[in-house]
Amino acid sequence: MTETDPTAALDAVLRYHEASKHRAGGFAPGPGPVDWDGQPAAVRRYPGSYRLPLVASRVPPGPAGAMTLGRMLALSLGVTAWKVEGDDARPVRAVPSSGGLYPVEAHVIAGGVLGLTDGIWHYDPEAHGLELRAEAEVSPGLWVALSSVMGREAWKYGIRAFRYTQLDLGHAIGALANGAAAMGWPVAMLPPEGLGDLLQPGDGETPEILLSIGSSGAPAIRNARWQGGAEPVGAGLCDPWPELREVAAATAAPPGWGDPVPGAGVPRPKPQHLQARRSARRFTAKEPVPAGSLARILAALAPQNAPGGFWPFAPAVHAFAMIHKVEGVAPGLCLLPRGRGAPDLPGTAEPLLPGLVRLREGDLRRDARRLSCGQGIAAEGALCLSLVAETAPIAADPWRYRQLHWEAGLLGQRLYHAATAEGLGASGIGCFLDGEAAAFLGLDPARHAVLYHFAIGRARPDPALRDRPPDPPSDW
Repeated sequence: MTETDPTAALDAVLRYHEASKHRAGGFAPGPGPVDWDGQPAAVRRYPGSYRLPLVASRVPPGPAGAMTLGRMLALSLGVTAWKVEGDDARPVRAVPSSGGLYPVEAHVIAGGVLGLTDGIWHYDPEAHGLELRAEAEVSPGLWVALSSVMGREAWKYGIRAFRYTQLDLGHAIGALANGAAAMGWPVAMLPPEGLGDLLQPGDGETPEILLSIGSSGAPAIRNARWQGGAEPVGAGLCDPWPELREVAAATAAPPGWGDPVPGAGVPRPKPQHLQARRSARRFTAKEPVPAGSLARILAALAPQNAPGGFWPFAPAVHAFAMIHKVEGVAPGLCLLPRGRGAPDLPGTAEPLLPGLVRLREGDLRRDARRLSCGQGIAAEGALCLSLVAETAPIAADPWRYRQLHWEAGLLGQRLYHAATAEGLGASGIGCFLDGEAAAFLGLDPARHAVLYHFAIGRARPDPALRDRPPDPPSDW
């Protein structure tokens, strides 16, 4: 397969999507028993590079500088709490990740930013600091580049790792957009042309996305002087899964994305809401969620409600809602269309939840649990969402398979923050029965792909959570 062979690329994507489906008769191929002693580190580090600790505490919005950048990264990608269970202490970040494996790495490119040497930096969220990878002459501005280490997901999830990695990238895009908006900075999403040469990633790492933070266009970099070296990810993490390499190559981003789709923007996010994001482990159904709260949460999915309208694609992901316990709203299945390409299904408008189309009534809690791989959290809360997209865009351009997962993850991040603002809990669900879920929703699995499940409700307190600042590695 070559870059100019779209038919072979499409075949590779369709083969991967079919092979990575969970089914009622069995899950997609995985690595078997998890070797916890062999788990790869959730953060890549660069020994030998200059390290700059950042400020995570309250810093008011203002021009880009080391202090305001530190605050933005803390609100979007940083550690906000710890889960302590016995001798095991794991960080909880402002951005979620499948299985807490964190395949996304962030790199800061700075030119003329107060308090930062011009060059390319790597962000270490557990130490909340920057590692200077290269001093360089950089055009004035600030950018954040995202890369992925898919081997972290493959270690636990096998063939489904590509899907989860791309969803995590969508979450990271949304988190950075919200963090920047909280500091009063506009964001634009740029094509990743030349990003590999720019970042010079280590083994197992793939450059993915470039975001400009209040800057115009891509950075111009000259005379880079590299220092330090990337710690290895771990030998052979993806070797058992040639399908992952194949689908990654088939979905490589094309040059140029066109102009961003205009957006009306939303009110500046409150930092306390960004820091309070958690993935709920259990819900309580003692009392229903107010319809007004749910209406405001679902409004976050409206295409125009993105900070600055930075998303450069027409909306292609739509939401089905299996409503369980919402005040004044009968249980049942609803559809939230988000623009062109929405499923054409008969229904009636839901009066208390603007934008929702009622498809049928009934208690769907048992169905939500079954379709979400038997996970109780899909049935315990107020509702369970299923995010879906047509497969037609993939047939026209195979790289859209990657982009559709970004959009689903971005919507998941919006839902987390909207639920948190309402005092509710949320949880992304990456395990679902693909074909069975599509059929249950009334869709043709050959024409629609289920991308993500998402549950919202009243979260039960998690006794393992500890709100304390992260302890930096001893060498910081």
